[in-house]
Amino acid sequence: MRLTVLNVSYPLAQVSFGTPGGAEQVLATIDEALVRAGHRSLVLAPEGSRCSGLLLPTGVLPSQLDDAARHTVQRQHRDAIERALARFHVDVVHLHGLDFFHYLPKSEVPVVVTLHLPPGWYPPEAFQIERPQTYLICVSRSQAFALGGRKAHMSSAWAESALKKVLIVRWTLPPRLMCLFVWQAQRSVIQRIWNISTGKSVPD
Repeated sequence: MRLTVLNVSYPLAQVSFGTPGGAEQVLATIDEALVRAGHRSLVLAPEGSRCSGLLLPTGVLPSQLDDAARHTVQRQHRDAIERALARFHVDVVHLHGLDFFHYLPKSEVPVVVTLHLPPGWYPPEAFQIERPQTYLICVSRSQAFALGGRKAHMSSAWAESALKKVLIVRWTLPPRLMCLFVWQAQRSVIQRIWNISTGKSVPD
């Protein structure tokens, strides 16, 4: 069984390994791992993004950042997600943006939200979601502790923490060791996404 994941970026940041933002690099790494494992990765991100899977561009980044521009890109993301879900059979949507609650899918497709930033950076409504099959994933034990278990699946913290380590050592390990380390960490994240969407383990 092949998994189809719709990876959704923060609306105001391009996805690539060269992007300064850690969330964008994590998304790019997960996308790469999914493709290598034979799954289908759809990446919804601003034009200019680079990915291994299929890029679904949402538009050019605004030249001026203000409330109007922010609302515009959030609406573009929301509309693009609905178009993608209508076009593809998506098993799970993986959101990475700080403002994810502004463009949650209308359908009941499972949604994984990675909380890349400290809990205090998110508004209260981010933790008051009543949408079914919506899973908030912590990236560290300290983050999970700060949340106190509020709507967060803290048991999966190890997966994203391992992936964060990949971003640090990606260019410092010998090629063979780097490939092994990267794949092991990436596979742990894929395993978690698969479990949430299907309730089954990823086949070897």
